[in-house]
Amino acid sequence: MKTVLLSIQKFIFAEKITLSEEDQKRLVTPIDNEVTAVDIDQVTKFVDFLSNNQANYQSSSANTSGYFVFSTAPFNTEDGEADIVVDRTPALEASVIASVLQQFTTGNSLKLPIREQTIEERTANLNLAIKQIADDLHERRKNLDIPPELMIAIHGYSTEQTGVRRWYKQIYKYVNQEAILKDRENLVFVGYRWSSESVRFSLQQLRMAIKALPILPRIVAGVGTGLTILWIVLLVRILSQTIDLFIALALLLSVFLVAIIFSLVVLRVIVYFRDAFRATNFGVPDLIEFLRLLDLELQTQAEKEYPDETSRNDRLKPIKLSFLAHSMGAFVVTNVIRILSDVFDPAAVNKEPSSKIGKIFCLSRLVLASPDIPVLALAASRSNYLASSLRRFDEAYLFSNEGDLALRLASTTANYFSYPSNTRESGYRLGNASIIPGRFGIINLQNLQRYCHTNGDNLFGTVNAQGSTGNSKDTALHLLFTTNLGGGTPGSLAQLAEERGLNADVDDFTIADLFTFFDCTDYVETSNNPAFYAFVSERKSANKNYAKNFVKQIKKFDLKVVGILSRAVGMIGKNPKQRSLNFFDYAGLLFDFLKGRDVHGGYFHAPFSKDLIYQLAFIGFKPMLEWCDSKSSPITNSQTTIAVFDQKCQECGIQVILSPLRYSVDIQGKNLQAAKKELIQRIEGT
Repeated sequence: MKTVLLSIQKFIFAEKITLSEEDQKRLVTPIDNEVTAVDIDQVTKFVDFLSNNQANYQSSSANTSGYFVFSTAPFNTEDGEADIVVDRTPALEASVIASVLQQFTTGNSLKLPIREQTIEERTANLNLAIKQIADDLHERRKNLDIPPELMIAIHGYSTEQTGVRRWYKQIYKYVNQEAILKDRENLVFVGYRWSSESVRFSLQQLRMAIKALPILPRIVAGVGTGLTILWIVLLVRILSQTIDLFIALALLLSVFLVAIIFSLVVLRVIVYFRDAFRATNFGVPDLIEFLRLLDLELQTQAEKEYPDETSRNDRLKPIKLSFLAHSMGAFVVTNVIRILSDVFDPAAVNKEPSSKIGKIFCLSRLVLASPDIPVLALAASRSNYLASSLRRFDEAYLFSNEGDLALRLASTTANYFSYPSNTRESGYRLGNASIIPGRFGIINLQNLQRYCHTNGDNLFGTVNAQGSTGNSKDTALHLLFTTNLGGGTPGSLAQLAEERGLNADVDDFTIADLFTFFDCTDYVETSNNPAFYAFVSERKSANKNYAKNFVKQIKKFDLKVVGILSRAVGMIGKNPKQRSLNFFDYAGLLFDFLKGRDVHGGYFHAPFSKDLIYQLAFIGFKPMLEWCDSKSSPITNSQTTIAVFDQKCQECGIQVILSPLRYSVDIQGKNLQAAKKELIQRIEGT
């Protein structure tokens, strides 16, 4: 049976000016009355509707086109292709849905509108969508002044379809309305949805989990439950007498058997292993298929317009490919790059891996937020899928949070059963990697100024060297740690790698030094930021008690402040002191998490971190620095610019380890390829 792996919608600005009471009740978030995701075959009809009804609807132009690419892989292998939920926004309600109402149904368990299409219709829509995306990119390739770029965002674990589409709408709105991005004409945005399943603690989910139990565990659960009830009845009957030792032991054994099976059921209900399987076997290959189809269509268009190969190469630029991945999405993207990489390329054989992917694309930027990847991927010198992917990007950034409970508890607990390690620390995730407390801002700025050379044959000097004041700690592994519940000075990842024999040479550069790290554990926003109140208002729309629970008043400075991802003990309090989190901090964070603090994805809502992440993903480090310094006009003095950025990070309670590659290229103005080649040679020990 033929299968259509992907379904694609296009993002279009569409706002209904006056909302009815019914519209307001149905509206989940304001973004749904600002951006609509429209099926490809309905785009023309929808745009015409907006044009003909300008008195009631307004639609702004967009220099950056955006698409929602949806993998049709099912939640369960027995199911057919997954259906894409119709984006039932106020504008779409009045136009497309009304005209094709017979194609929609709500007869599904989610009670959401689903468009029913034949295989032939789905195939035709997919081909049309691929052609439209290729058209957008092909036109941008012909502009010789600025390189064309495709930025793909990938969500994480336990993310339902409508929720992730809203996140991608927010990105689409940002890139088309933010001053530094809105006038750029070289960008195309894709939000990729793989078949992640939301955690739902419901009776229906519990029944499904029990129904799917293999025969032996089901028998054990049934017998254990029956015996438990029997022993409890017997205990009640002889409660006034001495409890028989046999009955007590039998009851204990029965409860133990039931508890084991119940634990298996709970592990299924939290869907972590199911999501990991779907990410590996559906999410990765389906994204590869999307890139393959796009590459083929772009080749076809290029050959059609420029039949001569020499002319084609002169007139069409390679398309830069960048990724923004959150949580388990980081696992998806790193595996996609590993599969797409040509290991037989002569440059790769000589340990100089190319950024080229296929015939059209070349890798540019990688931004990971709370990556659900083993933390030791940074330290291990053995075959490493993170390292093989990371070396091919020109820029790489990682946002982490020591107090990320989704990774610290859920992911680490789940991986206890599957990740091959014999210590707790080895199972921690990269999204929990934190910078050793010391100061906020760019903590290695002075180090970089010392060992990044402006003259001479080598761009990078000796690091981690013995000096008059002891060993200098220059490289990322010496400045990062994973956990420090016992207090005191935490041990670094370099120490962990040496103790476990994971890396023979942690005193030189490692793969971790290709990343620029942002530790957002103590990240705060204050009322000094003009966007503060808009941010709090937005959070209150999702959690009405957000301000009451989390916004603090600092009377001494007449200032309001909120910890974004944690209680920010290094920035908030009577005597704030930067330190690693202890057991009581985690207990408080768990309480906050239950009250609505977003410890896992808060980066994407708060003003400064949102600007950082999206601008790094779409335009890179140097333009982001210029925005941070001037917000509008370019700055020529890069040392002044990096100092301003350092100060801003200090004010927000963010610790940064700046990659030596970024400092050499973006601050000192060195050639990217030369600096990258030398740094990778140092990492490889060649």
